[in-house]
Amino acid sequence: MIATLFYGMTSVQVSVLALLLVVLSYFLGVLAGRRSAGGGGAGRSSAGRPDIDQDLELYVGNLPYDTSDRDLQGLFSKHGKVTSARVIRNRGSGKSKGYGFVVMGCARDVETAVSALEGSQYKGRKLVVSEAKSRARDNE
Repeated sequence: MIATLFYGMTSVQVSVLALLLVVLSYFLGVLAGRRSAGGGGAGRSSAGRPDIDQDLELYVGNLPYDTSDRDLQGLFSKHGKVTSARVIRNRGSGKSKGYGFVVMGCARDVETAVSALEGSQYKGRKLVVSEAKSRARDNE
């Protein structure tokens, strides 16, 4: 079936088509948020300056198990604009796993939030706050 798809095409045409497919899949990944188009690292431009336009994700650990998404957003919104906040829950039981992620729109807000909340007490627990690390995915 694949042979009939490329029947009559020269090797150069097949190579160009393959290259176009690779470029298309890269940009679809960028649009889906799985890759950074800048390549300068999360939260930094290629010149090393903080990006203002790029959303940055924070890991928040050691959360009390009764913390809701709204609680997490309220905690971080005191330190800047929060794009989203979510507490990670067990799929089967729906109970909190004790950690979550907060997305903020600006590097200055992230720095302010990390310095204010890292190691601070929240509902009797010492919070762990840091920039989230991207997970390696099988399909990338």
